[in-house]
Amino acid sequence: MTTLDTRRAPDAAPRRPAGVRTLWLLAALLVLAAVMVAPLMAEEGKKKKRKKKDPNAPKKALSAFILFSNAKRAEVTAELKAANPDMKGVAEVGKKLGEMWKALSDAEKEPFNKMAADDKERYAKAMEDYKLTQGGEGTQETEREMDGTQEAEVKGEQ
Repeated sequence: MTTLDTRRAPDAAPRRPAGVRTLWLLAALLVLAAVMVAPLMAEEGKKKKRKKKDPNAPKKALSAFILFSNAKRAEVTAELKAANPDMKGVAEVGKKLGEMWKALSDAEKEPFNKMAADDKERYAKAMEDYKLTQGGEGTQETEREMDGTQEAEVKGEQ
């Protein structure tokens, strides 16, 4: 048999038809892809655990819109319920409050902006105090310092 001869040797195993070979290779490729991609998908599916929020931490400052919404929510809800007694969702109330906020002029928004600024200052002070109490041995230590009992304990030891 010469190198240019394309015929198969008589003792060679019979070849599969081209379509079967292609399907077999495709199946092998899919299995390989599934084996390689499965661990990556498992890692993606895992949710990262959130750090638990400290219940002693101060509440965040409210924005002017949230303060406006808190002030007007009851009357908007009553107004919408009067128009549609079957209303159960909060989405309609939120949309209406958003429309009302957009329609307000800067002068009408000013009281809510001032309250938001005051709340932001309150939060900054509360957060500063909170961070001071978190140092050292925790809040119990700072509570004793505030009460003055630590000074009494030190004087009693001497």
